[in-house]
Amino acid sequence: MGKPATVVNGVRRLIDQGKATQADEILATYREHLDSRGMSQVASWLGEQVARAKLPDHAAKPIELDETWVTQLEPESQEWLNAAIAGNEKVSDLRLGIAIYYCKIVERELTSKLIQPFIDSQPVTDPSQFDRDLKDIQRCLDSERMPGLGSIAHVLGVATRPGRHDDSVLLRSWRDYLRGLSEPQKSAVRSRDFVDSLRTLADVRNRVAHLGDLTHDEFVRVERAVLNDRVPGVILKALGIS
Repeated sequence: MGKPATVVNGVRRLIDQGKATQADEILATYREHLDSRGMSQVASWLGEQVARAKLPDHAAKPIELDETWVTQLEPESQEWLNAAIAGNEKVSDLRLGIAIYYCKIVERELTSKLIQPFIDSQPVTDPSQFDRDLKDIQRCLDSERMPGLGSIAHVLGVATRPGRHDDSVLLRSWRDYLRGLSEPQKSAVRSRDFVDSLRTLADVRNRVAHLGDLTHDEFVRVERAVLNDRVPGVILKALGIS
């Protein structure tokens, strides 16, 4: 775990898994190494996240963004929003790390408000009815493992293609489900801009494996998908959060 990117990602992963003590140990072991690579601000920010994660439940900090709409988010999303806001204020140049929290929020909200209700309404699929284009949703039905941002963007794109006589039962059900959504979700899932925004976020999420960075304009686009001056960003609005 000597590479800075591996250290940062490893500590963050342990925090996400609820293993704050292990994350603290890893960070302590490699902190001087991060400092020597000019990443002292990153190390400090990670240290703050570890300290927050080690707090007992009754001592956890309240939601920092004191807006009613935040309560419409899933509990994990609320925590990630806090972490993103704290990181944005304290480590202005760690755009990729902060953007990852925003991506996790979008992924979690899409799963809970769009994908999970469809999965819950479907029977376990017949193996003979395999649909290559919807393989990630099919995997959800079989294993309860939710798809990632890129997969969600893909299956939304598939649904907008013209129907064919040989479309699978699952694809027809997916299209019917999307047509039956309430607004603003119904319009959003058929919008190319909405799907392209998800693909952009998926690209950011994939880059967590590298210690790359985002330009300021890229970061702003990612941030505004979730948060735009204390109000829900464009993707959260499209999911009905207001």
